[in-house]
Amino acid sequence: MLLSLLVSNLLAQELSQVQKNQKVDVRNHMNIRAGFSTATTNGRPTICLEGVIISTFAIETCGTGYGFIHQDSGIDFVHFRGKWSIFQRSFAGTQLMAQIGAGFAEIQLADDQLGFQFTGAGEGIETAGPEMSTSIQFVRELAPKTNLIIDMNGGAAYFRYGPNLMVPQSQFFPFFEISAGFGW
Repeated sequence: MLLSLLVSNLLAQELSQVQKNQKVDVRNHMNIRAGFSTATTNGRPTICLEGVIISTFAIETCGTGYGFIHQDSGIDFVHFRGKWSIFQRSFAGTQLMAQIGAGFAEIQLADDQLGFQFTGAGEGIETAGPEMSTSIQFVRELAPKTNLIIDMNGGAAYFRYGPNLMVPQSQFFPFFEISAGFGW
């Protein structure tokens, strides 16, 4: 009986060590995603591009591509931010991350000028301001160096000059986004 317990304990330890050695390290260096944002009203999907600088920090930009992909009217929201991973858990070829983000956002109603209007509303069609967010990101390895990425993000931007736009907007601008795509 004692020998049976000892053998089963050794086998369990060996199996645990084999599983640790087979753990897949999911790496995502860059990804492109498309999805939905409550911040836009032009009917276009939000497109995100994210580049991982180090394992806990990435740079991301999201928007509908107004001006170079389409010219559809409506509210267009774009942001540029850094994202810090505050929690990471890897299991069975999958990585789950909780992230906080900070950067700036721009809202525009029509063709805008180059650059960002942090100190006004330009001709009443655009303004920019600080933005903060939280994200939950799911990364699943599909094949070597190919990942499926799903990102759920919520946050808010502050547009001091939002009420001065042709279609007045609130200074406090909350949003929710969900996107999916591929990374490598």
